[in-house]
Formats: sequence, C-alpha cells, structure tokens
Amino acid sequence: MPLAVRDSWGAFIDQQQDRCWAVARPEADGTRRGSAAAYVAMARGTLPRLQITTAGPVATARLLIDGQAIPLAGSDTLWWPAAADARVLRALRGGRTMTVAGRGADGRVIRHRFLLGGAATAIDAAILACAPSRPVANRPQ
Repeated sequence: MPLAVRDSWGAFIDQQQDRCWAVARPEADGTRRGSAAAYVAMARGTLPRLQITTAGPVATARLLIDGQAIPLAGSDTLWWPAAADARVLRALRGGRTMTVAGRGADGRVIRHRFLLGGAATAIDAAILACAPSRPVANRPQ
C-alpha cells in the first residue's frame, strides 16, 4: 500500500508481512534501466538498510552519493552498503544524487543515477510505518 510519494521517491508498506520500503527508479538517461531501483527496506522494528538492484548482472558495483564513495557488497543484480551504519542514511537524506555503476557480463558499463529529492520524506514515512508498536501510556480518565 502506498504511504507517500515525493519527487522520484515513494514509500510503501506490506501490512501482511510487516515490511516497508522507500523506493526510487533511476533517471532516464538513454541507457537501459530494466528493473533497476534503489530502496531502503526494513521489517517492523528493524533498522532500515539501503539495497540497490541493477539493470543487469555486474561483477562489482560502486556507489557514490554526492561524490562520496561507499563500498558495496553483493553480487549479480543485488547490492548493498558493505557497512550498515547511519552514515549511509544521512548521506541519502541530505544528498542530491546517488550513482551506482558496474561492468556487465557483456563488458558494457551499467550506470544508474538517482535523484535524492524526496528521499528523506519517503524514508521517514517508511520508518514511521514500520516502527515497533508501543503500548499507549496510561491516560487519566
């Protein structure tokens, strides 16, 4: 179910599985986009984590957020930051662009550029939707 949409980012929740996402598609730049996407995913009560899918399999991938290199782990078409920490989310929330690139099996460079306008809004909506439930404090009658 959609939660919020802002610029090129949207936030969604799957209430049956208690999972939330903030999702973006890369800019159209004349190259293949396929099923490329960037998303911040979380289950209820877990920390959010950036994951990226590329339009085709790549042997290695690199990530830049406003020119800041962030090491990636993964393989084929699914990649994520090697170190899960809050710096990645801060960079997404405050950044302007994010680029992921790698070389496909056919030797062609696969590069996806994401605009980060709206990322903070979508990430916040997903985090709030998947926040752990808290009991309501006793209220005076």
